[in-house]
Amino acid sequence: MGYKRMNETEARLKQEIDALLAATEKTDAEEDAQYGKDRHGDELPAELQRRESRLKKIGEAKAALEQEAQERAARQRAEVEQKLAEREEEEQRTGKKEAWPKASSARSQAGQARLVNRKRIRWIQSASLFIFT
Repeated sequence: MGYKRMNETEARLKQEIDALLAATEKTDAEEDAQYGKDRHGDELPAELQRRESRLKKIGEAKAALEQEAQERAARQRAEVEQKLAEREEEEQRTGKKEAWPKASSARSQAGQARLVNRKRIRWIQSASLFIFT
């Protein structure tokens, strides 16, 4: 490419760039008039934004419930371990073995805990439906 041709190509490319920038500014001005200065026109509709925020809140509530359940399980495990240690200490001290509680009572306590958790979840779900609708 010769020097003369380089100058011609440079001038042509500058004109094309100026034309593209002018078209872009025109499109931007039209979109500002149509959608508003701070909007792009590709934002989510209000209804979908509301649903997304609801979904986020429900996820946060679920995470809080799961955390609470893990903490409760850790506390129960610690209590059981403490009771076992106390029982073992008592057995060593007295030389008598204590009878273990019936398994059915432990099962009924676990069932009661599940029922309470289900009620909490239903309450949170109904509260979130009330708040976000």
